[in-house]
Amino acid sequence: MTTGRGALVSAGLRVGVVGRPASRVILLFLVGLLVAAVALLGGVAVGSVAIHPLDTVGVIIERLLRIDVGRTWTEATETIVWDLRLPRVLTTMVVGAGLAIAGAAFGAFGALVGVVAKEARTAVLVAFLAALPIVLVGLVPEGSVTALGWLSDLFPFRHSIRFFEAALFDLDPWATLAREAAWLLALGAVFATAARIGVRRLLT
Repeated sequence: MTTGRGALVSAGLRVGVVGRPASRVILLFLVGLLVAAVALLGGVAVGSVAIHPLDTVGVIIERLLRIDVGRTWTEATETIVWDLRLPRVLTTMVVGAGLAIAGAAFGAFGALVGVVAKEARTAVLVAFLAALPIVLVGLVPEGSVTALGWLSDLFPFRHSIRFFEAALFDLDPWATLAREAAWLLALGAVFATAARIGVRRLLT
């Protein structure tokens, strides 16, 4: 039974590691969306030809929603925004989001490996021994070995590679990006949930 200072430490761990309030997550998500929007407008505005952020918003609304917002920009400006700068900025943001999603999935997997082993030294050893075959399985070429190819889909390695290959090299990458991002999010959620359950068991 834990008493005194040990109880306080245990309670603090429960709050800090396991009990993150949903409102904080929602707030961080909204702040992230705001920062992404500002970064998008700033990325399009900066260049040899300066473009006002309101013109960028107008071009996007008119092209996507087919709503006439009152044209205040020239055809050249619309071409620069829609055909040149916006695709580059979006590609950069997609790659950055992919890094974040892949990092979260890898972090959740690492947390799960750490929870499986109760002692720090054992955790390092287990992580090292588990990572070697998993990395090899994750990098098996598609179609070479059916069983290994199926097993590699249960880890984030191959999905991360597919995501970045599509983002950087495909002419129409959006379907692949959506599929691999969904895989990474699902795997991260599964690993994080399992790690969370393990942490709770360790703290009780």
